[in-house]
Amino acid sequence: MAESPEISREAISAMRRSYGEAGITESTINPDPIAQFSLWLKEAAANSMIIEANAMVLSTLGQDGPSSRTVLLKDVDKNVAGMTLLMTYPGVPSVFAGDEIGLEGYWGENGRRTIPWDRPDRWNVDLLYNYIDLIQLRKTSDALMNGGIRWIDIDKDSVAYLRESKKETLLVFVSRKGVAKNIDISKFGYSITETLFGPEKSGKKLRISSKKAVSGIWRLK
Repeated sequence: MAESPEISREAISAMRRSYGEAGITESTINPDPIAQFSLWLKEAAANSMIIEANAMVLSTLGQDGPSSRTVLLKDVDKNVAGMTLLMTYPGVPSVFAGDEIGLEGYWGENGRRTIPWDRPDRWNVDLLYNYIDLIQLRKTSDALMNGGIRWIDIDKDSVAYLRESKKETLLVFVSRKGVAKNIDISKFGYSITETLFGPEKSGKKLRISSKKAVSGIWRLK
């Protein structure tokens, strides 16, 4: 295992200053989000100060912006799709307080609302139980905690990838809108043996047909 490089106070100060030196604009960002992410990952891998480029803190939204419930126009299916990505991607997932019960907020201060602990009738219970299921899966799956990632299908509205470890392999599919997909996973040497989250599936092909955002996680053998 490589030793961590020594980081001087001057280097730390330079890194802090650099936060405001570069940004993303409409003229510079790649319209393909996968290509843009690939660029960021390559830059991180080339940075000698970053020990592990894949070690990321992931979050849906934070305290300085609107809530995910507001951004997604109260669409529970899209919210669950985003949460599925968050809980199945390499890195450390982070959920902002209140997102799990569907609290709303239109900007930073407006979004920092007190959780109505004494008013469960104001909670979005369907959303909450999806969060609970996904978090529990993240905490108990070896593939999600320790495995690598392999992309097997990507288009502008949906992604499918494998999370593989020595102990297990999972298939993850997420679509942000209605979709019709037929993905042959037998060419990767797998078949679906168990549905862990989302629509029930089995066999050597993943067939998804939905008129709205959809996500799922399946165990493979």
